Amino acid sequence: MSKPVEIVKKLRSIGVGRVIIYGLKRNNHTHHFIHSAFFNAFSQICANTDISVEWVEDHEGSLPEPEGALILAYCLSGWHDTHLPLSENAFYLVHGTSKNHVTRYFDLAKARRVLFFDEHRGDPRLPKVAEQNVVATHWYTDRPGVAAASFSSIENPNGATWEYASDALRTVVTTWGTDLLPDQVKAQSAKLEAVLEARRSNRMAVFVGSVWTRNIGEMALFSDAAKLAGLSAHIVGGWIDAEFAQRFGASAKIETRSVTDDENRDLVAGSLLAPAIQGAGQLNSYVPCRIFKNISYGAFGLTNNPLVRDIMPAHVKYHPDIAGLLKVAVGEELSFNISRLREAMDFVAEHHTYLNRIDLLLGRFRSWS
Repeated sequence: MSKPVEIVKKLRSIGVGRVIIYGLKRNNHTHHFIHSAFFNAFSQICANTDISVEWVEDHEGSLPEPEGALILAYCLSGWHDTHLPLSENAFYLVHGTSKNHVTRYFDLAKARRVLFFDEHRGDPRLPKVAEQNVVATHWYTDRPGVAAASFSSIENPNGATWEYASDALRTVVTTWGTDLLPDQVKAQSAKLEAVLEARRSNRMAVFVGSVWTRNIGEMALFSDAAKLAGLSAHIVGGWIDAEFAQRFGASAKIETRSVTDDENRDLVAGSLLAPAIQGAGQLNSYVPCRIFKNISYGAFGLTNNPLVRDIMPAHVKYHPDIAGLLKVAVGEELSFNISRLREAMDFVAEHHTYLNRIDLLLGRFRSWS
């Protein structure tokens, strides 16, 4: 049985007749792309079924009748679910909870109509995670009396531990994935020969994303490391620190602008290297969607995060030093190792798409209902 068919069975088993992606329809927040990925995945899952899939913005009256719907909402920042109606006749997948908003879902959670989920930002069983991580503070500070030990790990490939679940909190911790669906990854893999041929004339190391407080030091190292490796750094993102752009604008191609999903894929696939560089504060805790996306687009997975290495040891190259990472990638010609590229793409297609994340969430929802 295919995964979409399995997911449809899970939807029907809890009485879902339609799926609503709620809020963030406009591209004005980084989690717009998360909602877009969920919308595209659910659209494929429910194609050729009687389960409808919609994406509505957070406006008054945008969802007058929630009954029978599975509603995916984002409320970590507290202003993207303002007009979301709560009903005991609907089901809610809620990404994160802010202190101001978490209590509005408690009654429905007790009625087993809500499942919370958060992105991986460290092992939630460790007290230091609750103390240091603002994303995780609601697990404990906003829900007094629940012990950190209430989380248990979920078995994953390679024996890596990066997904957790808590029945007491009705919360699942997981990572994001690639925005491509499995058949799209396979289609990208099928044209990899042509992609690599075009890549041979490219001497760019590209990074698509923001440059800000949390990674500005590492991005400075990346720009310098690209030059040392005989490459040109190309950094493009909707938010790039102005002083950084001024300092490195002469030696790197820096563009402060948003890119479409298609342009992101083309930039990554066409460049010689596309490392998923992270700031020091994210190492050993946060797994960026960028690593899964870049691999699925046809780039070799390059990371300075040991946690990423632990999740996919056979499919990424890890080095704690960014200059060393780029030097090894160029020296070993990793970007042209077609067999390893395809193996990594197959691994991501099997384990790290939004079909996998939806299947996990619905499986827990059903077992906890």
